[in-house]
Amino acid sequence: MNETYDVIVVLVLERETAFRDRVRGELLAPWGVQEVEALGLRDVVESVPHANLITRHVGYDETLSAGEAEARAFDFAGIVPSGGCIGVGHHQLQELLLAQATRDGATVLRGVRSARVAPGDAHSVDFVLDGDERTATCRLVVAADGREPGIRKSLGIELHATDRRVIMAGMLVDGAWDWPSDQQATGVEGDLHYLVFP
Repeated sequence: MNETYDVIVVLVLERETAFRDRVRGELLAPWGVQEVEALGLRDVVESVPHANLITRHVGYDETLSAGEAEARAFDFAGIVPSGGCIGVGHHQLQELLLAQATRDGATVLRGVRSARVAPGDAHSVDFVLDGDERTATCRLVVAADGREPGIRKSLGIELHATDRRVIMAGMLVDGAWDWPSDQQATGVEGDLHYLVFP
């Protein structure tokens, strides 16, 4: 059965049926907080369980003692309109934003597979949902493949990248309850740079 969607204003095709915690995007920087405010979504972000406003920054460095670094801490609230950063669970935020999109009138389909975009004057997206082939005709297609190159590759769009010069990794640390919930820190040790935030 091939079902066609052609009267929906916004259609979101999501591969994941449930978002997983992958340790990525756990912090909205001040400019990101301003972006969600401009979109009218700050209340959604702040409704994520355990989301918190980070208003203080400590820059640790191998040339300073911990006490010196903490004495030099600065307050975000005095320099950025957003009041600081927001620490937030990425997968929880994804779920809430998708739910908000539905409340705002978007049609959200989850568990989508094999999405393919047909370029041209009459754009369309072919995809598989629940084993059925479906087609959506669109005025505009926004492909957010993330690390998966499916749509980009299907359209023959070449990826241009610079040589890798840094390696990044993230981890969740449980039980660090003494860390102030309103404080983030950066630090340098040798050729390592780190960012810590609650």
